[in-house]
Amino acid sequence: MKHCYPRFLKKHKHSKKEIENLKEAVYKDELTHAYNRKWMNDRFIDANDNFNLDGTLAIIDLNFFKLVNDTHGHITGDKVLTFVATQLKKTKQSLIRYGGDEFIIIFKDTDQDTAFASINTIRESIISKKLKTGDASFRVSFSIGTYEFEEGDSLSSTIELADKNMYNDKVKIKTRITGID
Repeated sequence: MKHCYPRFLKKHKHSKKEIENLKEAVYKDELTHAYNRKWMNDRFIDANDNFNLDGTLAIIDLNFFKLVNDTHGHITGDKVLTFVATQLKKTKQSLIRYGGDEFIIIFKDTDQDTAFASINTIRESIISKKLKTGDASFRVSFSIGTYEFEEGDSLSSTIELADKNMYNDKVKIKTRITGID
């Protein structure tokens, strides 16, 4: 009987690791290792599509990403997505790959101005760098839209409002950054 107990513990530890691996497979984007929409919905959204906390939602959309893919190839595009995701994780907030070249960051109990400033610092750092692929180099930028929400606010309405703010920012940033050169 005493030999069964260590075997059970070993098997239990193995099962726990398998469960963690399954959670990661279900909740993380394979390319960027950011969380996915399912994770966001399971964590922050109630059954009525409303937030279960107060905070700010930020939506981030890469500028000229199609041009990166068309000029340097999709492998380079994937590397850019991974690079940007790694930089955005520096906010220490919940990063979600929303789709394609769009990310969402959920800032808990944070006002809109603070959230924007945090992401803008990262954006300015990224803009100042030249990324290299083969013999070529290029720059990457993104646009930011933030919207402050309260518990009970609709996810879809919040995204829509943040998206509207992001397009306003896109107009401004594209006057400074006109391409990937």
